[in-house]
Amino acid sequence: MKIECKHTLGMDTALAKVRSALMQAMFEYSDKISDLNESWNYNVGKISFSCYGFTIKTEIVVEDSVVIVEGKIPWLISGYSGKIEQILLDNIKKILV
Repeated sequence: MKIECKHTLGMDTALAKVRSALMQAMFEYSDKISDLNESWNYNVGKISFSCYGFTIKTEIVVEDSVVIVEGKIPWLISGYSGKIEQILLDNIKKILV
């Protein structure tokens, strides 16, 4: 899975918004998420967690004019990949307003 979302915020503002939204989502869905690991090397984040027994691993790259999310969708739910990608893209667009 690879999602790219263009923005006009600049890297620092977009990065702050993305990191804040991740923290909020992890808090909001803490009853469904376990084994959370998050590490950032300035504008590149590596996030992994378990949800409903599935392990999800993603990399988020925040650049001056685009946010890129790459990850692997577990095989058992890969039939929903299009819907998952669209939901993520819609949410990223809301974050980057």
